[in-house]
Amino acid sequence: MNNIFNTIVISLLILFTFTTGSCDRKSEIIPFNFIPVESTVGNYNMLNLSDFATDINKPRGGFTSSELGSMYRFKDDVRIYKPINDTIFTISQDAKIKDAFILELGKYGPTLSYFERKEIGGDLNEMIRQRNSLSQKFIFINTIYESRNHLFFKFTFGNHAPEPFEYVGFFGNSISSEVCGVFDKFSGKLALMRQPIKGKLGFKNDIDNGPVIFPHYLSSNNELVTYISVEDFLDYYEKIDKPTPQMAEIAKNIKIDDNHIVIIAKLKE
Repeated sequence: MNNIFNTIVISLLILFTFTTGSCDRKSEIIPFNFIPVESTVGNYNMLNLSDFATDINKPRGGFTSSELGSMYRFKDDVRIYKPINDTIFTISQDAKIKDAFILELGKYGPTLSYFERKEIGGDLNEMIRQRNSLSQKFIFINTIYESRNHLFFKFTFGNHAPEPFEYVGFFGNSISSEVCGVFDKFSGKLALMRQPIKGKLGFKNDIDNGPVIFPHYLSSNNELVTYISVEDFLDYYEKIDKPTPQMAEIAKNIKIDDNHIVIIAKLKE
């Protein structure tokens, strides 16, 4: 696959505030409230990269950046989402605000009183403990990415997580309740994703047998962009039985202190 671009630049140059207004609420409703508390692993699907992408380029070294909150570009507009409301808003080029998608989390959505901290009290440590405990009751949307045909979500499921896993974070060992999901704009269906590998979130890479993939960015050219550290790449490479010649070449030429490896997958039209 020919490289579409040689440098990935993720920049956010827009600061704005909302003004009070009204929405016609004719946007598409995403029914997240179908998720039952008693969900088991059997209710979740394994999704393959080839179901969504046509090709994947040679991973290459690069740099990374983070988006500010839940704000992202879709075509010529800016989308924004905040957990305190149920709507993904669009800010158009003429600075008009309208709703694009309504997210129905139902009884699993965080309440206003949770955000206002009306349900907790005591000293600082006790308030933190209560807030962490209370947050386990809810489902939060951590990140949203949008392509021409799909919305890609990463959730925190709290006590409802079907496949919690342990990981080493900044403060030591922690338990993750994250779940990935894909919403099809045409069918109106949301698919929640099982972990292809324990502790790895995203698509099973059945195109070139590479690492598990989930977007960190979606380009205006309908490309899924993600990255992986050299350490994680080498750990994955050592565990697979039949690495491709391409992966073998990468593993041979990279050093442990190299920059992250950027992977770009071309999504289906």
